[in-house]
Amino acid sequence: MRQCLFSVNAIVCLSVMALISCSADQDYGTGLVPEDQFLHGTLVDTFTIKARVVSDDTIRMDEASVGILGQSYDPVFGICNAGFYTNFSVASPVLSYGPNPQIDSVVLVLQYEDLYGNRTKLFGYQTVKVYELLDPIPDPPAEGFTNFNTNFALSNLPVGERGFAPIFPLQGTDGRLFRIRLDNALGQRFLDADSLNNSNVEEVLKGLYLTCEAPGQQPGEGALIKFNTKAAVSGVYVYYSTDNQANQLVRTTSSGNGNVTINQSQYDRSTARADLQNKLNQPDFNYQNQPDLYIQPLQGLRIFIEIPHLLELQKLGNIVVNRAELMAPIQLDAAEDYPLPATLITYYPKSNGDYGLFSDINALGNTGVDLFYDGIYRSSLGGYRFRITQHVQDLLGGDISPDPGFYIDHSITGKDESFSRLVVRGPYDPETPMKLSIIYTLVD
Repeated sequence: MRQCLFSVNAIVCLSVMALISCSADQDYGTGLVPEDQFLHGTLVDTFTIKARVVSDDTIRMDEASVGILGQSYDPVFGICNAGFYTNFSVASPVLSYGPNPQIDSVVLVLQYEDLYGNRTKLFGYQTVKVYELLDPIPDPPAEGFTNFNTNFALSNLPVGERGFAPIFPLQGTDGRLFRIRLDNALGQRFLDADSLNNSNVEEVLKGLYLTCEAPGQQPGEGALIKFNTKAAVSGVYVYYSTDNQANQLVRTTSSGNGNVTINQSQYDRSTARADLQNKLNQPDFNYQNQPDLYIQPLQGLRIFIEIPHLLELQKLGNIVVNRAELMAPIQLDAAEDYPLPATLITYYPKSNGDYGLFSDINALGNTGVDLFYDGIYRSSLGGYRFRITQHVQDLLGGDISPDPGFYIDHSITGKDESFSRLVVRGPYDPETPMKLSIIYTLVD
């Protein structure tokens, strides 16, 4: 918050002043804690907060339940192009295709569910291209598949191509299905196999990669769409006829237990807002004049927080933290086209390269007291509130040492299939800055 180092005595004095001046929970940034919590504790809400935007490009992308496809030119975050890999199993084994089978058509069918960006045809139109994998998707490495290790070999030319503008009629109707014709040569391989089952399906169809193009896209145009690859209807449909029967069907599905969907995202940061570009390119960027912070899912962005003087509270003696709240106000720009995440999460980096969740998220503190973490977007507060009482207690008690800082981010387990982004007001924001508020009690 205020960029100066307070001595312990100054913190105590400021705490007393805060007890006198803070009002009830009416406006964002004031009265963060109800007055009845003040009676037996000391409030400090003048902590220095250091915050910066960092890239997050190692998210595991092979555990998604949906595929994200499309190109969107976000006026703040710039162009994002998302595609996905998927493989197939046999919906029903085929023992024989019959006499003299002849291919009629091959159609990829996918159910789509949700959209990020502009819904109109004019701004949502883009060209989907489907490529065939040349090898089966291998078993994932220990860290999973990320943007760095998912460049699988593909056919030189697409096996299907179609313009697409998402239309959202009532859920469950046929209008939510995306159909694209594929090359008949692909379907002919099914017929050449004589029979089909899950032991030989990858010899016929190793998998597909979907991507899209939208040349000339302008800021505010385009969209990303979620495709439910696990829907029963999603799959490749091969239509054929024989000498004695027409309109035969072979169907594969992407919803089988062994099927995987791997999302892949590419960002053109040169099209992002200038201050965002500068913050990513300059590790020592001064946020004082441009305080905005950014969170973006997929292989996107997160916020790293440090409270450099928090541990000075240890000098006061044995402290019990009654309540610690971090308030993260946001910018409400174009929320209709670019929806906000319903919840955010905080986690800290461990020395072994892993991440640790705050004790508060487990809903029970070391003392057995029920905790309320929150992290939910609240329009009444204009942002997100994090109750991090037990985490602060863990830091002051030395259970987490040294203080590693922490991230504010989408849920780690949902970043591979989310597209909600947001702009957070940083600790230097002149109107409603990010703020940490702690009420503590000194005990013998």
